[in-house]
Amino acid sequence: MAKKSKPAPFHGLVLLDKPEGITSHDLVGKLRKLLQTKTIGHAGTLDPMATGLMVLLVGDATKFSNYILRGDKAYEAEVSLGRITDTWDRTGETQSTAAVDWSESKIQEICKTMQGELELPLPIFSAVKKDGKKLYEYAREGKEIEEIIRPMNFRELELLSMNAQDFSFRVRLRCEKGGYIRSWAKVFGDRFGCGANLSALRRSFSEPYTIDLAQTFDEFAKDYQAGVKPKALVPLENCLETWPELYIDGRDEKMLMNGAITDSVQRRMQWIDREGMECGRFDLSDRDKLGIKVLSCKSKRILALMVPKDQASYKIARVFRVSHSDMPENAQ
Repeated sequence: MAKKSKPAPFHGLVLLDKPEGITSHDLVGKLRKLLQTKTIGHAGTLDPMATGLMVLLVGDATKFSNYILRGDKAYEAEVSLGRITDTWDRTGETQSTAAVDWSESKIQEICKTMQGELELPLPIFSAVKKDGKKLYEYAREGKEIEEIIRPMNFRELELLSMNAQDFSFRVRLRCEKGGYIRSWAKVFGDRFGCGANLSALRRSFSEPYTIDLAQTFDEFAKDYQAGVKPKALVPLENCLETWPELYIDGRDEKMLMNGAITDSVQRRMQWIDREGMECGRFDLSDRDKLGIKVLSCKSKRILALMVPKDQASYKIARVFRVSHSDMPENAQ
């Protein structure tokens, strides 16, 4: 009897709903153990206090990390007035407290000023590096460093509720890469005049994925161990779904797998550019945020990622030479 061939490994995304109380690193570790692979990354961490959508990249999907990280993220946040902590959230040590002169109209007015591109300080308890060292390492050593100010862009801000009894309010907002909701809450408190901290945070969106597509780890593990394809899986070919696709075969495919772009492929990519600009999908000012996925006409698997080289041509960013499955081996 012929020996049954081993299924190809899974490469793609897993969308998980992180619970409160564990680190992003812990969640990655649990998935590594379940899938029995070390090659797992993520498209943005969440603090232990925070909950919500984490996009985890398995196998060759880790090569997509830079492109997925560029996307916007959206959150529902609760801000509590009157208490400042060293971490700028409710888990930190209290640095000061102040009486709150509660005013719904004042909250609404300050919210209007907290949209668009803002110059905000980075939390000292963050992984941003200064002189080769993470900021939280300085904080844990008790060393004072000069405050670092960064531009952060917040939009689509919606005031959800206000609670005069515990001096808190909830907002929904969207931010670009590099935005810290703790910074937003801290500066809001400064402008209100009594200080504030971030008391709850839930990520609902990590472009282009929404929280309703995610599963808890336990839900995912149950499906996986039962041999059922979990709904939280995104196969490699479906990643970067906003990027246009180009299907090739024959000599074009062979040359590409050897690291070369034929003239015919380059012309077809230029046509995709022109079509994209004509239909309003993008313009030259944001063209560098998009690339093109190249797939095989025959196998339908992804072959490569192309990114703009200049205003007239593309270059190869990644080539994918290994075969892969659209689900983990145990869920076949």
